[in-house]
Amino acid sequence: MPLEGSVLELGCNTGRNLNAALQAGYRNLEGIEINSNAAELMKKYFPELAEVADIRVGPIEQLVRSIEKVECVFAMAVLVHIHPSSDWVFPELNLAKRATTVITIELETGFGRRWFPRNYKKVFESAGMRQVEEIDCGKVPEVVDELANCTARVFQHKPE
Repeated sequence: MPLEGSVLELGCNTGRNLNAALQAGYRNLEGIEINSNAAELMKKYFPELAEVADIRVGPIEQLVRSIEKVECVFAMAVLVHIHPSSDWVFPELNLAKRATTVITIELETGFGRRWFPRNYKKVFESAGMRQVEEIDCGKVPEVVDELANCTARVFQHKPE
């Protein structure tokens, strides 16, 4: 039986995470992916997902305002690549306007040429959401090494 609710993944790549949502029973799935090759590979690796999901190709900065209201926005190791000059994107993700819940799994410390770590609790709380959960990914035994330094956070819209 299909689960209610809609899920949007920012930086969905070939669709592995969205496919997990599909396998869990979600059918209203959307993705934004900057890499057109990755979006094309979704058809090869996850053909059922490619049939049901609405995937938009382009930068988040160009597509964020086209997002209709969804229940959940999810990003894993993607928001860290948004340049500080595009910080205006984060308030746009407050899905009272666009979404009810935002889930981030992001690196929040460190430095790199194309990495712009932030404290996402501060980012999304200043955008009108409230954090309801925080997990240090390094303390989760099943987490792969690449995500061990990340922080998982769940935000919900603050009721008016």
